[in-house]
Order: sequence, then C-alpha cells, then structure tokens
Amino acid sequence: MLHDLAAGHAAGPIESILDVGCGKGRWSIALAQRFTARVLAVDLTQERVAATAHAVREAGLEGRVAACRGSIHHLPMTTASVDLVWCRDMLNHVSPLEPAITECARVLRPGGAMIVFQTFAGDLLEPLEAARLCSALVIDPDNMSVDHAENVFLSAGFAIARKDVIRSEWREHEIEAGDTDQILRDLLTVARLERERDDLVDRYGAALYELLRAGAIWRPYQMLGKLLPIAYLLVAPAIDP
Repeated sequence: MLHDLAAGHAAGPIESILDVGCGKGRWSIALAQRFTARVLAVDLTQERVAATAHAVREAGLEGRVAACRGSIHHLPMTTASVDLVWCRDMLNHVSPLEPAITECARVLRPGGAMIVFQTFAGDLLEPLEAARLCSALVIDPDNMSVDHAENVFLSAGFAIARKDVIRSEWREHEIEAGDTDQILRDLLTVARLERERDDLVDRYGAALYELLRAGAIWRPYQMLGKLLPIAYLLVAPAIDP
C-alpha cells in the first residue's frame, strides 16, 4: 500500500530513494525491487547498517542499495538529490522533530515525495497508558500527536497530498486472512507479563519488563483504537523558494 502511495504521486520514474531509519534493510530492498531505483539506507546504529548490508548482499542488490550510518538531522545527501524519502515507523523516536523534517525536505528534489508511516495516540489512549508506552519505547510524547506532526510537515514546506488513516484495518486484514499467530502471541505475552510481573521485574529489571510489554501491547492497542496508524504522502514544493 505504501509503495502504491508513492508510485501514484510520481510524475516520472523514481530513480533515487532515501530510506531513513532503515532498520535491517527490509524496506530498502523492497523499494529497490519495486521501483528499480538506487536506494541509500541510513540508520543511527552500525549494527543495523551491517544487518542491512548483509540483507542487500543476500538479495543480490549490492549495485543499487547502499547502507551507511547517519542521522535524520544530518543526512549524508546533497541538496535536491532524491526523488523519494521513505520514513516508516521511526519518527516517534526523533527529537526534535522539526529540524529532522526540514532536513528531509532539503534533500528532496522539487516536487519530490516523502512517505511517512507513523503510529499516533488514538482518542482512547489514556494519559497514563501513553506515558508508559513512551517511556518504555523511548518515544517523544509530542510526536504521538497528529496535530503536532502535521504542523511540523507544513512548517517544513511540505504539502500533505494524501492522508490515509489506517486505524485497525491492517490488523483486521491479517486476522481475516487467517494470520492470527502474531496477535495471539502478543496477547499471550501481555497476559503472562501481567500475571508474573513481580517475579519478572525482580529477575530482569523494570526497564526490560516495560520494553517487552510495550512491544507486545502495540498491536492489541491498534485493534482497540488506542493507537492510530496513519500513512502520509508529503510533497515538496515544485519550485525551490
């Protein structure tokens, strides 16, 4: 779906892509295959850069996908050199957000696009639940606000060309398609963590306990409307200011 969102905007071929916060390279590889493009995968940690490079070699894409260490606040790209910036599941952790989005706008060619997929706080997420999640997952609480993120996008010069509020749709599809393993594992994990909380915290510490719990409750919270996934297509100005 996110690939289609990018392809639907493109007036011409997408030849250069920047994957910011690439993780282990899954989406960098998929983007190179979908668009036959050159991809630069950037991540903060050398461990993930190495994992991406390994995945790229396994996929036989060394000539088109490169991985390097870098920050979204200081991207290793020249100005107006990229057709598409891909930013999936990582902006929650970026602080401050404003200069990061401005930096993404800098490297995009006039009229280029940025795909943002991010999970925000839903109306049903209680303040204490939000604080617990943000603390465990090292999330900037401001970045869980839809209004805050959209104001930052607009301030950086982007137009919001499309906003797709996904809600629980993807999780519903997984279950309806018969893929119930992940959501059941998550629910079992949360149940067991709650039941054995005192013993687990004593053995492994509160920080690890909260991290595991936050990861396991993420999908159920999406199903319950407490977390709100949204996909954005942002478009850079067609003419440089």
